[in-house]
Amino acid sequence: MHIEPLHDDSNTLHLSIICTCYPPGMETDGAVLDFLEVLYRVNRLIVDDARQHIAGIADLDVSEFMVLRAASRGAVSPAELTRRLSTHPTSTSRTITHLVRAGLLQRSSAVTDARRLVVSLTDEGRRITDLIARRIRPELQRRFDAIGQDRVTELLDTLHVFLGDDPLDPSEE
Repeated sequence: MHIEPLHDDSNTLHLSIICTCYPPGMETDGAVLDFLEVLYRVNRLIVDDARQHIAGIADLDVSEFMVLRAASRGAVSPAELTRRLSTHPTSTSRTITHLVRAGLLQRSSAVTDARRLVVSLTDEGRRITDLIARRIRPELQRRFDAIGQDRVTELLDTLHVFLGDDPLDPSEE
């Protein structure tokens, strides 16, 4: 199966689903490579769009916004951010340091264990994160509306399972 984004004159996104038949013995390899290609294209489409919206609000890249978004759910440890965002610990640490210096995140000790470091949004970090989210949300909502809520929910659940997440865990949403 192959999903292609199409835009009409109103620039509304439509998805065209094309089923590809594979020769015997190639079904698995073809499906795996199609899956890789589709994820790559969807990633580029969404990330490129998000990058433009983020740049219109703040001097941040997409990965920095994703850290802010994860921290917007409450204080979180650097290790948890690394796990949630599938990043390297060194990269997460650099991003946190940059966002702390920018005044968007703050470091503190965890309430339950003073030895554990957590990060949380500053007031400015929350303001910037909310502005970016409000700017990104309408375009994503248009794309979701074109697909339908049931299919979006199924897709998100499937991707969470693929990532090894617990789809019932609200901290992952």
